[in-house]
Amino acid sequence: MPHMNRFLLPLAFCAMFESAAIAQTSNVTFSFENSTDSKPAIEAKLIGPIAYEPGTAGKAATFRGSSSIEVAHSRLFESPAWTISAWACPEQERCSGRIVEKGASNSFWLTFYWGRARCGFFSKEDGYQEIDSATKFKANEWHHVAGVFDGQTLKLYVDGKMEIMKNTHGVPNSTKQPFVIGAKHQGIAADSFIGALDEVSFHNRALPDSEILALYQAGQ
Repeated sequence: MPHMNRFLLPLAFCAMFESAAIAQTSNVTFSFENSTDSKPAIEAKLIGPIAYEPGTAGKAATFRGSSSIEVAHSRLFESPAWTISAWACPEQERCSGRIVEKGASNSFWLTFYWGRARCGFFSKEDGYQEIDSATKFKANEWHHVAGVFDGQTLKLYVDGKMEIMKNTHGVPNSTKQPFVIGAKHQGIAADSFIGALDEVSFHNRALPDSEILALYQAGQ
């Protein structure tokens, strides 16, 4: 992993953006160019310090297991279909921890679990619906990960290629709890990601294979 640029932000720093923008958009991306700024600009809250270092496209954010970024609930996250994607570089073998999660294991997520990527959601009618990648991730290596749900099928992509899909039952539960990068809302230490994240995106639609591939190719 590249040497870290130790630019730290203070605990509980709150970055205020134009909150009205999120009501008009169909996606949001955090690129981490020395800040928690997003495109479009939305309200976000940084909890704990993060460092900025070279990533896949400019800078990336390094999470030390005690930090996260919280985005308040909005209509953007209420879509029955969605795509979550990110470049991720875990620092540990057999890594675990959240890349992104909406709520507290009661909505949807993209995470690592014992060295594999995992995407899933919780349905009030049918419980937990999850899929794991075939790829086992090594420490200090960058990979692009994307989870897609189209209302019926859950898919997981690694480096632009679909690795697994599953026909699901039920729909993701809706919660007013925040959308969190790097940890789980009201979670424990084991839920937190340790490593670097870049180009973390949420789309309120299921992206086709071609657009997932384009996201991966953009970061190469």
